[in-house]
Amino acid sequence: MQPRAKEPDRTRLTAVHKKNILVFLAFLGLAVLMTWPTLAKWNSEWAGGRSDLLVHQWTFWWIKEALSAGQNPFYTTLLYYPNGVSLLTHNIAWLNIAFWLPLQALIGEIAAYNVIFILIYALNGFAMYLFAAELMVQRPAAFIAGLIFAFWPYTLSHYDHPNLILTFAVPLALLYLYRTARQPTLRHTLLAALFLALIGFSRLQHLALAGLIIALFVVWLLIPIPAAHSRRSIKMLALAGGLSLLIMLPIITPLVYNQLTRSNPEDVAIIEPDDGRTDLAAYLVPSPDNTFWGDRIKPIYTPYAASWNYTPFIGYMTLILALLGLIFRWRQTWFWLLLAVIYILLALGPELAVNGQIYPDVPLPYNLIEGALLGDFIRRPHRLNVFLALPVAMMAGWGATVFSRQQRLKPVMITAVLAAIILIEYSALPFTTSPTEKIAWNEKLAAEPGDFAVLDIPAHNRSFDKWYMVYQMQHGKPIVGGHVSRMPREAFDFIKTVPILDSILQNDARADFSITNVAEQMRLLNRANVRYLVLHKRFANDGLQAMWRDWLTYAPTYEDEDVIVYRTAPQVGQDFAIEQSLTPEIGLIRADFAPSDAVQGGTIKVDARWGSTAQPGSTAVPGTAYNVCFWLVNGDWRLGIGDCQPVSESWPTDKWQVNEVLRGSYTLWLEEMIPPGDYQLQMALAEGEKVVGDTAVLGPITIHPFSPAHETNANWQNTITLRGYDLAQTDKTLQLALYWQGERPLNDSYKVFVHVINPATGDIAAQSDAIPRNWTYPTTAWEPGEIVRDVVEIPLAGVADGRYQIWIGLSHELTGDRLTVSDNAGQTDERLLLTTIDK
Repeated sequence: MQPRAKEPDRTRLTAVHKKNILVFLAFLGLAVLMTWPTLAKWNSEWAGGRSDLLVHQWTFWWIKEALSAGQNPFYTTLLYYPNGVSLLTHNIAWLNIAFWLPLQALIGEIAAYNVIFILIYALNGFAMYLFAAELMVQRPAAFIAGLIFAFWPYTLSHYDHPNLILTFAVPLALLYLYRTARQPTLRHTLLAALFLALIGFSRLQHLALAGLIIALFVVWLLIPIPAAHSRRSIKMLALAGGLSLLIMLPIITPLVYNQLTRSNPEDVAIIEPDDGRTDLAAYLVPSPDNTFWGDRIKPIYTPYAASWNYTPFIGYMTLILALLGLIFRWRQTWFWLLLAVIYILLALGPELAVNGQIYPDVPLPYNLIEGALLGDFIRRPHRLNVFLALPVAMMAGWGATVFSRQQRLKPVMITAVLAAIILIEYSALPFTTSPTEKIAWNEKLAAEPGDFAVLDIPAHNRSFDKWYMVYQMQHGKPIVGGHVSRMPREAFDFIKTVPILDSILQNDARADFSITNVAEQMRLLNRANVRYLVLHKRFANDGLQAMWRDWLTYAPTYEDEDVIVYRTAPQVGQDFAIEQSLTPEIGLIRADFAPSDAVQGGTIKVDARWGSTAQPGSTAVPGTAYNVCFWLVNGDWRLGIGDCQPVSESWPTDKWQVNEVLRGSYTLWLEEMIPPGDYQLQMALAEGEKVVGDTAVLGPITIHPFSPAHETNANWQNTITLRGYDLAQTDKTLQLALYWQGERPLNDSYKVFVHVINPATGDIAAQSDAIPRNWTYPTTAWEPGEIVRDVVEIPLAGVADGRYQIWIGLSHELTGDRLTVSDNAGQTDERLLLTTIDK
């Protein structure tokens, strides 16, 4: 590297500026092309996709709200209400927001975001072009370097992180560091400081991701500088670094202060586990989203799970140009090769992956920083690929200068051909855009007066929580959950005080519906000024919706095609009704039991929903810890089932308040001495064993004798035993009554399959494959030792006359894996030959 010979005159400067404007416009046009149809949807859909895009939309909105209200932008109570959450470790796109704030006032929030998004790629390319032109002199080659840097596949695929892809400040910082080292003037120094600071304002993480490039580049710059010149250069470079830190103080100081004043600085945030490695082979495989051959690439890309969303493809033409640069411009490219190798090795992560195969014994340099503060700051090593673009672009740019030797090739023509090939390899059209989504409930909520919060369900799911933040932008109310980058541990303090929410937190977003005191859970929310629980149908399938409806027991206050909304202060007579009062204070909202066809030695499961009968404004609540008793009644004859038991072990009735809602689940054992026959199942409250108040009739029940016509002792892996069966057959139906007995608590649900097999062909003529009791009584609900009577009916219509074998077995509900069975003779198989029938 040699210092520039002399400063160009004013006329040449004007010509250069005009060319630079044309180059920027070219990059802008290409940015519109490579992000199409973003511009066509500029005011209706966001550029990009995936759930992290939603967080950035919320962050833009929050900073606007905070600044307009004079609030601290580093802390909000709109998320993780009521305690709120620190945003010091949150990924705030300060530079994007600085561009967006004035623009959104003119053209709207979505349009402003999309305009800036397109400009990012143009700025990235133009900045890289200026840097490359400074070192290479040949502007066509510099244009190729800028093109590679602008539309680098990894950057294009990171459309959900608008500040991660905002990288223009790095090549501009390198440009002015280069000029400061060569001509250490105050102007160059100040501009170097400015662009170094803009790296941090783009994304603080960039200071770590690009820091190695900057540090090694400065060392590389100083090596060839004469000693007489180097002292001033070093001083001015140091001044640039110091000034950049001063400029970044507004965003760095709060974070550093928080870190230093914490009792445990290393425990500032929850670092979520993430497979952040880059598969080495993925550098050579085009993006599965490529415009021209993406569909063919998708099957090949399957092993690269960690690289699927964010493709690190370098590009074949880019590799060819880089190779030419290394061969013919070694003196100018060896340093960029060194940087590229370092960044690839780091981006591979802690374990080497090649074509999906993991090689854990291969030592990789990322292990040196993993778990340390720097590693936690980077968090996902594959993000280093965003700046791998810079050394690769420089090598390819130097490779493009080789074509200048060919006098017969016009620079513009060869540049156009190279650019076209690179863009074809990099293109991922149509570019992803995301429509905005508005729901009627949010508008209704926004119009409701008062300061209160809402709880969105399902909760503690990263994708869902981010959508709730977008909904908050529409209604403006605080929400109990949310998502921030590098979550502070104290964010969950309130959630942990509400058992039903804590269960979601602890059980991988699955609520513990065995919690019985429904109204108390809601009161805990209501006392914190959380007014509504909002169940989103988009994120909760029909089964989960049914589970929440069943657990909550009382009626929603609002429902449409998008949401089901419950008040957190349910009231009797408004949100629920007492169907039958048992005492002046306590009654049943509803009560169900199963099965209605029971068997001696089996159980009856009673599901009772209790409520306090006091009207709104009343203070009459139960003052006694009542028990509940059950009977089988046949005429004047009454038989108690087991001992009376507390209405609720965890929430006894002497703790109840006005408008109580409680779930009661009771298991009633039917002893084998109970006479078979038809009964009424009844229940009442008791003080101890003394019945008080009225009796509730739950419904009729039939008790069958445990005396199967065919006894067996077949056993499935010491888990479930078939004690016997009854068989009834008509021309149209085969009915099997299977008598199962569980030997221990079961954590897995198994289906019972019954196959009617033609022994001559081995074909299945008819079959049943279902959860016991017609999908109503999964094995996970069985009590150890309980006799379970499971009636299976198989239609025989259409089955040809002949002799058939009946085979049965058990298979895992989710995986389909079969349990092995040992028959009475001790033979094992995956199925049991039960009997033979004639049709």
